Amino acid sequence: MFPVLVATSSGDLTAEVISAAVARRDDMRLMGDRVVLLPEIEGLLAQLPPQSACALFLVGRAAEVEEIERCWLSRLKRLIVLRIDIVDDLVRVAARQVGMNGLFGAIRSLGRDEEGGNDCVAGSATSAD
Repeated sequence: MFPVLVATSSGDLTAEVISAAVARRDDMRLMGDRVVLLPEIEGLLAQLPPQSACALFLVGRAAEVEEIERCWLSRLKRLIVLRIDIVDDLVRVAARQVGMNGLFGAIRSLGRDEEGGNDCVAGSATSAD
């Protein structure tokens, strides 16, 4: 199971929703079994075997988590960081040593319509206005 750590700068509903979604997945393991605070990240990531892949969700204001993202990306080569800015409702994904197949697969997955699995194609959107 793929290890996933969900961390926040303060109690946040977005982090709780993400944590619950990870916990329900059969292919992921929620590290710490809960949302953790930023100071707890180091202890949990230290438990991973060297060169192990892991996803780290950082939920909070960009100014609070940006430096933490840079720090951990420089320390762990196979870490995938998903930074969720709670002010702008923006998700940033950062990773190192990603192959082209993985990159294109992620782009295609993000471009699929969540409801029906349809691909989003420019010019094919319709409006119900």
